[in-house]
Amino acid sequence: MPAKRNILIVIAARGGSKGVKDKNIRTIGGKPLIAYTVLQARKWTKTPYVICSTDSQKIAAVAAKYGAKIPFSRTADLAGDKVAKIDVIKDALMRCEKVYGKKFEIIVDLDVTSPIRRISDLNNCLKVFLKY
Repeated sequence: MPAKRNILIVIAARGGSKGVKDKNIRTIGGKPLIAYTVLQARKWTKTPYVICSTDSQKIAAVAAKYGAKIPFSRTADLAGDKVAKIDVIKDALMRCEKVYGKKFEIIVDLDVTSPIRRISDLNNCLKVFLKY
């Protein structure tokens, strides 16, 4: 199993949702939607590096409240609804490597809108990834 310092979890949550306003911080089952993903990522003991990439101060505040790190604010050019998610993840990786002064070998992308995944799902994905 890789050292904890080599895994970066990126939770991408832009503020300009068009379909459901403020969906990432909307309360569902007593908690903001993003809280489920942040809490799960923090519970997964493979890494302490759980960051939220966002352009929204409101989302950043909620994500931080539940334990995500907010090492930077996402730039406007990466916050549009036509921006490819891989570009957001690459930006987060490069910026986090500078902020934390280390190279991350594994990047885990956790979607805010998939709150019912289990820790066993994360473990199984990592296991499959490490086989290849």
